[in-house]
Amino acid sequence: MKSLGQMRKAVLLAPLLLATMVGCGGDRDQMSKDIESLQHELARLRSQGSAMADRLDSLEEQAAVASAQSPAAEADPDDRPVLEVVRLSPPETVEAQEPVVASPESDEPRPNIVGDAKGVERVDDASAKKAKQGWRGR
Repeated sequence: MKSLGQMRKAVLLAPLLLATMVGCGGDRDQMSKDIESLQHELARLRSQGSAMADRLDSLEEQAAVASAQSPAAEADPDDRPVLEVVRLSPPETVEAQEPVVASPESDEPRPNIVGDAKGVERVDDASAKKAKQGWRGR
């Protein structure tokens, strides 16, 4: 009986196996055609890239020859615009001013200036002592 059961399974599985093999075999031919098509396209693109590189090289050579033949054209002084010259000097009528220095005997209040790494500021007399102590107390 086992041989009859195995034979039935073989008979039932044979068409399924045959259909699978035929289906996969057909895909192989199509796949090889696609690969061959892609290889031809890759070869065509490589030849186009090579031709473009040759054209670029020839254009660069032509540009180098053209720039080497005409260096005088680049240094043409007529291309520069005429500019007006402006000279700055102090006016002759103003006399030199002396810096204003407060005398030590003066009763005028002096400005208190407090500074640190962040900047310098001028403070009034009331907060000057407080700021001075805080600044020096650090």
